[in-house]
Amino acid sequence: DEGWTRWLLERYDFEFTSLRNADVLAGDLRSRYDVILIADMGSNQIMNGFTKGSVPPRYEGGIGDQGLREIDRFVREGGSLVVLNNASEFAIEQLHLPVRNVVEDLDPADYFLSGSIVEMEVDPSHPIMSGMPSRARVVVEGSPVFTTEEGFEGSVFAKYPAEGSPLLSGYLLGEEHLQGYASGLEVHRGEGRVVLLGMRPQWRGQPFGNFRILFNAILYGGPLAEAAPGNPEFWSPPDDEEEGEEGMPDPVG
Repeated sequence: DEGWTRWLLERYDFEFTSLRNADVLAGDLRSRYDVILIADMGSNQIMNGFTKGSVPPRYEGGIGDQGLREIDRFVREGGSLVVLNNASEFAIEQLHLPVRNVVEDLDPADYFLSGSIVEMEVDPSHPIMSGMPSRARVVVEGSPVFTTEEGFEGSVFAKYPAEGSPLLSGYLLGEEHLQGYASGLEVHRGEGRVVLLGMRPQWRGQPFGNFRILFNAILYGGPLAEAAPGNPEFWSPPDDEEEGEEGMPDPVG
């Protein structure tokens, strides 16, 4: 996925640097970069990477605990961390963000959505969704689905419709697990922010209508982010989330 992301940025004349583990471990990231973008990959792959001997030496390993501390410092000092699709797992777990992926532990017999086009409701007043229609067609592939938890500070700018099926093309099992939940949000952290995109806006360089989301997320930061008004009325947790465990049967001892 990094390759497709890099190709797209080159195609549209973005100036960027490809970061390797050594670059992250060198520290002082905020003095060198405004935005760090992590393509679709899991938390373990980011933290631990490829085992020694399985790839050329410069590709071995992950960022480890030291690299994690450097990325956290980068964000807290005012940087923007943009994580695509399953890289959200890394941000949520390793940075302990007050966000949860509600479909993470579901059985595939109850919920399955991969390689499909779905309809999402977006907030065009948010800079990351600037220029998008209020109901956008977006590519997803094994994508996380978010809700927020206590202590969340930030804003939601994309969500699944509260009723009906969002599926436009592909296959979806268990639409009720999506209804009303968030698919794109930003989390404030120190002086910076973490942007979580539960989607594949650059998937294989094909969904031209989604490129704007990625480009806006990259450009979002600094004064633009600080001036963004936010729209707290755009999203709130679905009713069953707000009710929590109320009405649940007592555990059997």
